Amino acid sequence: MHKDKHSKQKGFAFLLIIVVIAIVTSLWISTRFEYIISFFKSYELEERETELTWAKDRLLQYAVLHPEVYLTDSSNAGQSAESIPAPGYFPCPDLDGDGDINSLNYETQCQNSVDFGGDGFVPDPDLAAGLGSCNGTDLCLGYLPRGISERHLYFAEQAKYYYFLDERFAFRNGDHAAKAPTGAAIQYIPMNPSEFNVAGSSPVLSINGKTGYVVVLIDPGLDGQLNGENADGDGDFQYNPLNSLMNDADNTDVVIGIHYDEWLNWVARRVCSEHQRFDGGNGDENNDGNTDAADEIYTGIDETIGHWFNDYDLATDRYGADWRGWVSQCPEDAYPQ
Repeated sequence: MHKDKHSKQKGFAFLLIIVVIAIVTSLWISTRFEYIISFFKSYELEERETELTWAKDRLLQYAVLHPEVYLTDSSNAGQSAESIPAPGYFPCPDLDGDGDINSLNYETQCQNSVDFGGDGFVPDPDLAAGLGSCNGTDLCLGYLPRGISERHLYFAEQAKYYYFLDERFAFRNGDHAAKAPTGAAIQYIPMNPSEFNVAGSSPVLSINGKTGYVVVLIDPGLDGQLNGENADGDGDFQYNPLNSLMNDADNTDVVIGIHYDEWLNWVARRVCSEHQRFDGGNGDENNDGNTDAADEIYTGIDETIGHWFNDYDLATDRYGADWRGWVSQCPEDAYPQ
């Protein structure tokens, strides 16, 4: 009798040990499973951020090389200097989702880029032109265009990323000169840092409360819909990767932007590196430590002709961005040596 009781106690203890081991194993497996899920979610978000960054880089390249993009018109005829726009502009949003923006498929909302009003960014809910509800008060949406077919440019997959842009940085595409009313500016002029370094003139978009963004790009995920905090039309966008890992990572918004400081670093360095060629002067071409007759001499661009480097003039230089008036602020190491 005593032996049977002892055997039952041993059996119960053994069973208890098995249960404890099962619970511990289950918890360990659950923890590892959550870790694996978290790892793949993190990897997925990282992949989406990387692809979005590639699109952002293409936009920056377009802005920096903007004069070269428009050396010819839409029929490949060479343009005179006064018809070539300044660097720094970005393409208009694709408002109908067809992927392309060109002279035949003109995105009319960018016509308002001269008038810095309303919400200050495009697509502008005040204008009621674009995708989404877009009823004049609610958020209007536009995509990053797939490209500009007339210019053989590619930005991203069609209708994949939502695209918001400070309207002053928007440029008309295709045969833009023919679109402008007679005697009117074709885009925001002048496009140089002096315009944005004064009170009340900084770019209007923000991410996580940080202001000064020129461009915001959003990958909405598999559902194609913006999260609530990014669909309220206020120009302030939110992105929290850690929170995304705890929730539905497939449908969370991935948000990146081009801040004004980044825009300035890219565009100003392009202009500064060409300063001597445009403004006249000579550089130390033979690297002997002196600038003298042995070095190439740049004649520069006449201040009176139409050119984006010169000051804006309604009659003679409608693309003038007055970078000539700003280049004195170029750092010395930006000059070619």
